[in-house]
Amino acid sequence: MSSLGHEYSTRQAQLLVTAENAGTSIESFDFSSTGFGFWSHRGGPITHLPTGSIAEAIHKGGNYGRMVKQMAKLYDYLDGSALLDVKHLNNRDGWKLEPELIPFHNFSSLWAPPRLASKVTITDWDSWYTWRRLPKESPAALLMHFPMSVYWLLVETLRVADPKAGLPDGPRVQLNTHYIRAEVELNFLPLFAELALLLPYTDIKLVFFGQAVHTIVSKAKASHPKSLAAQASPTAPIYSYTAPEESGAGRIQLYLHAPALSAYGAPSTLVAPNAGLGSHATWYPAILYVHQTQLPFGVTEYAEQSCETQQMIFLRLLQVEAAVPGSVMGRIPGAPSPERLGQRPVPTKLPNIPNGFTMRVVGK
Repeated sequence: MSSLGHEYSTRQAQLLVTAENAGTSIESFDFSSTGFGFWSHRGGPITHLPTGSIAEAIHKGGNYGRMVKQMAKLYDYLDGSALLDVKHLNNRDGWKLEPELIPFHNFSSLWAPPRLASKVTITDWDSWYTWRRLPKESPAALLMHFPMSVYWLLVETLRVADPKAGLPDGPRVQLNTHYIRAEVELNFLPLFAELALLLPYTDIKLVFFGQAVHTIVSKAKASHPKSLAAQASPTAPIYSYTAPEESGAGRIQLYLHAPALSAYGAPSTLVAPNAGLGSHATWYPAILYVHQTQLPFGVTEYAEQSCETQQMIFLRLLQVEAAVPGSVMGRIPGAPSPERLGQRPVPTKLPNIPNGFTMRVVGK
């Protein structure tokens, strides 16, 4: 966990103790205005919403179930709470860094846009930092590995996009990607504007799905009718961005999934960060579907052995080995060595990193 993450978790715990001493229930305590900008995220040992095995343990009860339930309650956090406001955080308020450390998306005479991405080769953090004219002291990678992971999945893992595919005088490239199981990403949606810079002359439609999306949209429509999240619909993007002309005028529109799935149009690609395909049985229908339809689907995982295990699960699930396209596993630019982003607090000496490894479930 980054130092900011540790600071956030520590502050959250202190606030809980203060609330309990004052007789305030944990359930009524609100962490939506802690002021950490894009860095706000869930703290504690339970890093995701209580789904899968965690939800099952809570449902079964018993000593372990009660302990897990109390832990989940203790570190409860509303992903996307900034979307209950009426406007997105700007670059400075969101990053809370010195200007020279920020990968700006709104440019000026002081902060020039990057070169056309089709004229450079971005293969790792070194090349990305150089392209964005950032010093290595910038901690931007600690958050940018989420949009950069999507870029790598689309361009390298699934090969459905290419920075050189679009032309200034030709038809624009169209991408409709569904982003499954979004959680912490809801706290920094404007960072996905990076995809418009990375893919010139491309129109990107990115639709976010997941329990956290449903929760924030439902809360917004019920009690914050003028908020960003309350405006979520198939016809109204929650965020839009167009890159400068000199950077290729790429466009991206972000949507939060609300009812009526078909209204968002058929996706050309599915992506899922830190998916845990082998850890949650709820993934199995999706795995069967993408193999039946050959819909390109790429994921990231914390550990390489997770990718290897999932290939075996796919074989058993589909019953015939020939039905399983080859999986591709490898370190992505969005996840450099553990020394950079920080090893997850799990009992292993093997690399275990958010967005650490990519896997092609179905694709070319």
